[in-house]
Amino acid sequence: MKAKGQGKAHAKVIIIGEHAVVYGHPGVALPFIPLTVQIEVEVAPQDMLTAPFFKGLMGQLPDDLLFLFAHTNALREVLKFPHVHIHIHNDIPTSAGLGSSAAIASALTVALYDWMEVELSPSERFEWTQKSEKMVHGNPSGIDALMVQSKTPFWFAKGKQPKAITMNLQGSFMIIDSGVPGKTKQAVANVAGLYMKNIAQVHLESIGLMVPLLEEAIAQNDENDLARLMNQTHYHLKELKLSHEKVEWIIEESLKRGATGAKITGGGLGGSVLLYIPTPHDAYMIQSYFEAQQLKVWVM
Repeated sequence: MKAKGQGKAHAKVIIIGEHAVVYGHPGVALPFIPLTVQIEVEVAPQDMLTAPFFKGLMGQLPDDLLFLFAHTNALREVLKFPHVHIHIHNDIPTSAGLGSSAAIASALTVALYDWMEVELSPSERFEWTQKSEKMVHGNPSGIDALMVQSKTPFWFAKGKQPKAITMNLQGSFMIIDSGVPGKTKQAVANVAGLYMKNIAQVHLESIGLMVPLLEEAIAQNDENDLARLMNQTHYHLKELKLSHEKVEWIIEESLKRGATGAKITGGGLGGSVLLYIPTPHDAYMIQSYFEAQQLKVWVM
């Protein structure tokens, strides 16, 4: 066992596939490497957590953070480590549709394996992260668990082998945090309710059918088609009652200022907006506008 263990993971963003992937349809997602979570672990007299969102004994975690304690204890059963002090340094906004819970679980898994000097395969890391995501989100697709440890974009479908995608687009993707916390678990439950009423199927299937078209657009560097598909996807997500008035305002203002594609990314009911912007000038103008509105903006 080392004196300390360290782990790192990054954010993710879904281009197309939110909610549809839960029902067996494919999706395409990007790693968002500039936003990271770094975790350090060391021995302690009791299980403790020091993080931007909590400081104290892990047994006193609030309900929405109990997955961290459960994840730690599940790993302890396998790795046999003692009481641990977990230090989390997180740049990824929570409840923003950027995979923060998956990134934290993934980085914690790496840190604990590193601490105990046990080799961790990519597939094991994915499985551990996915188990944690089930505690957080109920019925996750697995796309978050995959992307927070990946370095390249991926085509993904539940139960199928992920496929790496080469992307050479000339424009920029931009993420804008609406400042309204997303409610992924509630959104997943809401879509499930619409599915039981045979309302959701047409929208989820339409999203799934756009994924091959997105792959073709990416392969041909067709920015116009990519943006059109993003906009169509947002229409279907909005019809599934997954948007929010703040999200709609961001999308409207972005399209006025030069973005060609705009949509929810992540679970919805708040969270983040994904834009595609063809030119650096328009990207700069859009970023400046929303930062002046006190919103957090990132470009990749």
